[in-house]
Amino acid sequence: WLPPLPACTVASARWAATAAARRVPGTVCLPWALALRGILLQAGIQSRLHIGVARAGLGGIRAHAWVECDGETMSWNEPVDEYAVLGRSLT
Repeated sequence: WLPPLPACTVASARWAATAAARRVPGTVCLPWALALRGILLQAGIQSRLHIGVARAGLGGIRAHAWVECDGETMSWNEPVDEYAVLGRSLT
C-alpha cells in the first residue's frame, strides 16, 4: 500500500516516469508504462494500460505497451497506431 500523492497531475506523473526511465539503462516501453500507470493510480487518476502487437518482417511480431488517460495516449518513444491491443485493456 502506498499513500496518495498530493497534487499530482498527468503531466507530472509522465515526467516522473520518464525521468526515472532515462536513468535506467535498457528501459523499454513495458516498465515505463507500468511505472506511469502506478503513479497515476497512486494519485487517484484513472488510466488504462494497453499492450499491443504489430507485424514485423516475415512472420514476426513486435509488442508495445502504452497508457491512455483523459483521452491522451502516452507512449515510450513509439507511436501506437499500428498496434492491435491484446485482450482487454487494464483499467
